[in-house]
Amino acid sequence: MRLVENDVFGSAIIIGAFSLVIILTEVWTRLHKPNPEITRKTIHICCGLGCLFFPFFVKSPVWVFVIACLFTAFFFLSEKTGTLKSLNSVNRKSRGSEYYPIAVFLVFYICQDKLWLYITSILILSVSDAAAAIIGSSYGKIHYKVGKEDVKSLEGSFFFWILTFMAIQIPLLLMTDLPRANCILCALLISFLLTGIEAVSIKGTDNIFVPLITCYGLLKITTKSTEEIAYQCISLFLIFLIIQFFVHKLKFMSIRESIVFIIFAYSTWSLGSIDWGIPIFTSFFLYCAIRRIIKYNNQYELDTNGLIRVIITPLIILLIANASNQYSFFYGAFLSATIVSCCCGLWIHTCFAIEMNSKKRLVYVSLTGLFASVAILVVTMMFQKNVPLHAFVWIPLISMIVMAGYDFIVGNKINLTGLHHATLTITPVSFLSSLLYLLIQYQGLIQTWNPKY
Repeated sequence: MRLVENDVFGSAIIIGAFSLVIILTEVWTRLHKPNPEITRKTIHICCGLGCLFFPFFVKSPVWVFVIACLFTAFFFLSEKTGTLKSLNSVNRKSRGSEYYPIAVFLVFYICQDKLWLYITSILILSVSDAAAAIIGSSYGKIHYKVGKEDVKSLEGSFFFWILTFMAIQIPLLLMTDLPRANCILCALLISFLLTGIEAVSIKGTDNIFVPLITCYGLLKITTKSTEEIAYQCISLFLIFLIIQFFVHKLKFMSIRESIVFIIFAYSTWSLGSIDWGIPIFTSFFLYCAIRRIIKYNNQYELDTNGLIRVIITPLIILLIANASNQYSFFYGAFLSATIVSCCCGLWIHTCFAIEMNSKKRLVYVSLTGLFASVAILVVTMMFQKNVPLHAFVWIPLISMIVMAGYDFIVGNKINLTGLHHATLTITPVSFLSSLLYLLIQYQGLIQTWNPKY
């Protein structure tokens, strides 16, 4: 139901309302000097709740885009000039205010025919995120570090989860025909995922990631049966417990990196299938075993950038396969990229732990490519039928060749430049391995891999 039929008039009302909120909050800030986090989140909450009325005042996404660009530019200039004390007085660096209008436009565009999804996404963006920041800054006692500057609290994350659960469940119950059990399970699953994503996001990027993943996740999961959603919830919980157990024992990831990996591992399980998850878990356990067997005196933690370089190529391949529904075509490339990423991790750890000359490194890196490929392939194939046996030859060969090149590029520099330089080239190396596999598959030397379990 439209409250205003004219988009120009409706846009003018919304711009005026947002401007009034910002002006009043700025006056409050300058006169009474409250906690900067509270004034910042007051604007976020009020403007976010105002965004709930977009579908009733504006029909065309073009006008929402214009409003988003206008306020993004305004927030960017105010941050550069220091004009708005109510938004720019917090100690941490954040681009959240600039991402906020862009996120609202993207959500509006995606959810044009799904009012319940739009309301859910905006409520999470405005209320859950702001409340978590306010509770965390005011009452947080248990803190954890994400990135170099951002510090978050367990209390803030807990309130984010509770509010997000309610923001998903209530619209689903009131505005859809889904069974009540489905509504509760969907809210439970997505709220846990979003809490993890919000916890690891830095510099305001959660204002982009959280609403978009809300839309994508709910569009996917609400089409599933009650049993499937329950299975997904149990899977996420077990993945969390297993990965956290090994991370805690070996201490090679911080809280942030472990959450990133949990979300990635669950994504392969959820967006793909058990066949896409098994190579990831096998690689993880293999890496844990090597770190346990080959110990290094100065144990190091994987930083977020290094972890992302390890997982980014398999993740992109999975997303392409999911979006195009061409799982069979991309599965072999995904497997090849996963194996090479694992090989890079094994090679880096061993090079830190054992001093080797170039000849010994070349022998080791070749054996690593062979051993890791065979181990991961054997475990993966145990759960499948009708696998292309030629892949058992080609994937180890690709891994050995690519890893030899990787050693040639970074091998002599690893002790000089450390972990950063070694992880910097993992993404192009894993991408190259997937590209080589697709090229060999295109030439007909390997059959298209259609995993069955």
